Amino acid sequence: MKASVEFEQGTARRAQVDGIQTAMKTGTAGERPFDSVMIGVINPASPKIVFAFHLDKGGKCEINGAAVASRLQSQLKVIAPEYLQ
Repeated sequence: MKASVEFEQGTARRAQVDGIQTAMKTGTAGERPFDSVMIGVINPASPKIVFAFHLDKGGKCEINGAAVASRLQSQLKVIAPEYLQ
């Protein structure tokens, strides 16, 4: 799951936020417009936050799900930085 964020061709690479280590799994299902599903762990070595969400007719998770996960992490960086370490 870390590879999907860290590798250049990873499906969650667009969700990466500087200073936050994550592991994520993306999923795109159904027919057009696709549904998006994402699960993730923030700081997988010592996890305190996990998340999962489903975007009904959200399109490709690699793009739209990653945008949601990125915003979530950016907000956590501001409101709960102690949980990211």
